[in-house]
Parts: sequence; structure tokens; C-alpha cells
Amino acid sequence: MMSETEYVLVATPMATADANGVATTTPIGPAGGERWNVTRYSVNLSTGRGVCTVYRNFVSPSSQIDDTTQGQKRTSENNSIELKSGETIIFQWTSATPGAAATANVSGKRYVSGKRAY
Repeated sequence: MMSETEYVLVATPMATADANGVATTTPIGPAGGERWNVTRYSVNLSTGRGVCTVYRNFVSPSSQIDDTTQGQKRTSENNSIELKSGETIIFQWTSATPGAAATANVSGKRYVSGKRAY
């Protein structure tokens, strides 16, 4: 069995709301030989309110993981999202103020195969 080393996971995907009030982050996820356990994330808008939806791999109702009624200053610690190499999570805000900066702060554990901690 290959060894696996645990690291702290911290990621901050960001996006800007377009003229329609939609902001979608670039997908984030583990690299080859890694897996992630996302244990906490918070979402925020720089101005106004909106709804933030979290998706696995692509934006579609069938891939929805979680959503907020308020896309500003909301934290989720109830979901543990396991991501394998090749899987991603995407944060998308709707009904946001055009031009608003949208930020997600993601934390948890990152597991890397074949690495040893020293």
C-alpha cells in the first residue's frame, strides 16, 4: 500500500459578478495523486447580496452540493466534501451586484500519495 501524507488544505477561488449578477469561480480540486477532504468553506460578496451554489465538477442542478440563501458572509462546516484526483468544486453566485467581488475560502485536509513527512 502506497504511503499518504496529510497536509492542510487552504484555497481561495475568486470571481467577479458579470452584468447579469453571475460570478463563477474557476474549478478547484486535487492534482494527480491527491485527494481532498473539504471540511469548511465560507463565501462572501464585496457588496450587495446574492445566492451562492456549490457544485461538483460542473454547473448543473444534478451536481449541486450546497447552496446559500445569502451569498455574503456564510460559512458551512456541516458538509464534508471528499474530492478525488480529477474532481472539482465550483462556486457560483447569482443575483449579485454587477462588478461585485465573490470569494470562497476553502479549508480542510489534502492527502498526497507517495510523499513522506519529514
